[in-house]
Amino acid sequence: MATVPSFTTFVAGAILTAAQLNTNIRDAGNFWLARPLFIGRATSGQSLTNITWTDIDLGVEDIDRDGGHSTVTNTARYTSPTAGYLLLAGGVSFVVNATGMRGARWALNGTAINGAGAYIQAVAATDATVVAARTIFQLVNGTPDYVTLQGFQRSGGALSTSAVAEAQSSMHVLWVSTA
Repeated sequence: MATVPSFTTFVAGAILTAAQLNTNIRDAGNFWLARPLFIGRATSGQSLTNITWTDIDLGVEDIDRDGGHSTVTNTARYTSPTAGYLLLAGGVSFVVNATGMRGARWALNGTAINGAGAYIQAVAATDATVVAARTIFQLVNGTPDYVTLQGFQRSGGALSTSAVAEAQSSMHVLWVSTA
């Protein structure tokens, strides 16, 4: 877990120590240079049931600086060990199918986050469809709260996500600020 820096309030006439300088300058700089970041991808297709929001499983971690994701247990979840506001960005990629709608949204503990989703109409029978969703959301560490990227499709039957390298479903989480 990354430690969010806290700064000392200095008073006139105070003599700075090496420890204070390290805490207030070095440690703060190091935190901002490597703030919590997660990038995960789904490298295999996942079947999504018609008209059902489904958590997208992420089997690959490209970066997980804060240890908020597991590739073994609950692979769709990101649980932030560092409290604060997170930028959530991701996309769900679907295989070629021109029927119906596609969707992507962010969910907190399995429940949709208001204003954090998108729908598009499937258009071509020759191209994969990718739906992107993003939001900034506050997560508090020390609680069981987690976020997931969910996919939705209405094609009339089951439809898979794409595993093609340049169009894999992905989740990006970046810590942006304290409360």
